[in-house]
Amino acid sequence: MTHSDSREPSKSTFAFLEAAFNRGDIVVRETGVDAEAGPIRHAIDPAGRRILMIPISEDEFDAFVDDSAGTSVSLRRERYAEGNRIEPFLVFRCEPVFLRDTFAAFIDDVLDEFESGPSVSNGSPAAARVVLDRWRRLFATRGAGLLADKNIVGLAAELRVLVALLQEAGPTALESWSGPDGADHDFVLVNCVVEVKGTQRKTGMEVEINGVGQLDVPEDRPLFLAAARVAFSPAGDVSIPALVDSALELGAESESFAEKLQAVGYHHSRADDYEKKKMDFLEDRFYRIVTDFPRIDHARLRDIPHSDRIRNISYLLDLTAHETVPGSLDVDGVRSFLKELL
Repeated sequence: MTHSDSREPSKSTFAFLEAAFNRGDIVVRETGVDAEAGPIRHAIDPAGRRILMIPISEDEFDAFVDDSAGTSVSLRRERYAEGNRIEPFLVFRCEPVFLRDTFAAFIDDVLDEFESGPSVSNGSPAAARVVLDRWRRLFATRGAGLLADKNIVGLAAELRVLVALLQEAGPTALESWSGPDGADHDFVLVNCVVEVKGTQRKTGMEVEINGVGQLDVPEDRPLFLAAARVAFSPAGDVSIPALVDSALELGAESESFAEKLQAVGYHHSRADDYEKKKMDFLEDRFYRIVTDFPRIDHARLRDIPHSDRIRNISYLLDLTAHETVPGSLDVDGVRSFLKELL
């Protein structure tokens, strides 16, 4: 769900409030969205954390049970002074600072729910919980270890393509990311499929192909390969958490997105650790998998005697000297590549 076109994104509003923040004070700005009891506010609390203040009635305040177990975002009842009165609120708070941009995307979803969601008729607490339930998987605190570097590179390459697809096709593009669901190819689009590869090779372009199915062309649509050369760098422009936040800001549905991320072993609760793994994308190569493209597929495997005994094929594919590779495409960048496909 994306924020209303007529409303400033929460990420920008929080950044504005943070610039005006003095520790020990609370900085508040109305969102332009109302709950039944009054206007909802973006705010920075006295400890410097991002919060959303949802006004509620005294009866709702008395009946509400705080929700903070097992998440990086809490929902609590709190009172704040307004003029000469102490008013009751429900307060969403971002507990870890490293998730503040994810929290901003979450708040946009909360505000959308209050503008148009059916749960609002059941009261502000019900509407707030509906959105929190949608995001619990992404915010869940887990003790999982980090992905290996080669898996981080591969995931970053896929997320980079996903972000570009969301920019071109909108939130439904998330459904096309099929790799985490166990499909042979990373993206299944209406008129084609795309396999994505990332490599840390310092020179040249060699990518690892895992399994016969990865470069097996479907019968009903063409297959393309997007390969990227990536380098880790402390000053890099890209990180997994930043790509995740970009996808959320572009409308990727949080629960489905979190499920896909967890399927590949990424847990956003470790965003602070992953943020240290910054990368630069140095080079992109794009190919259509044509008949004479170098690969091992099911057709070639059938020509090998007793091929049913061959298991777990993986190999390095050398794509150096791009223009000499059959099916190579002269395309500048991921967005240009996808525009030609969509």
